[in-house]
Amino acid sequence: LVLEESFEFIGIDDSYTIEDYLGMVIQANGLAEGSIMKDEATGLSYVTFESTVEGESYSYLMFATKTDTSFWLFQIGCLTADYTENQATLLEWANSVVMK
Repeated sequence: LVLEESFEFIGIDDSYTIEDYLGMVIQANGLAEGSIMKDEATGLSYVTFESTVEGESYSYLMFATKTDTSFWLFQIGCLTADYTENQATLLEWANSVVMK
């Protein structure tokens, strides 16, 4: 999932940080288990959460980037059974996102 939300659309100004935005997303989506974590190597702020879809349990890594006018929200997921094994790869992918 990739979603762009302009500051104007969500009713905020550009002083909001990525962590502020992720907190708003956690609250808006009822992700009680979603606490903001930080990749110590890169400083990337992210949230992990689980969801069941058609009887299958999935784990997601959600992160955001910020441009001059918007936040961009990204979610990368895999089967929960495979998440621990793939977490480093998912973080690598998240850290490879560049906004221009």
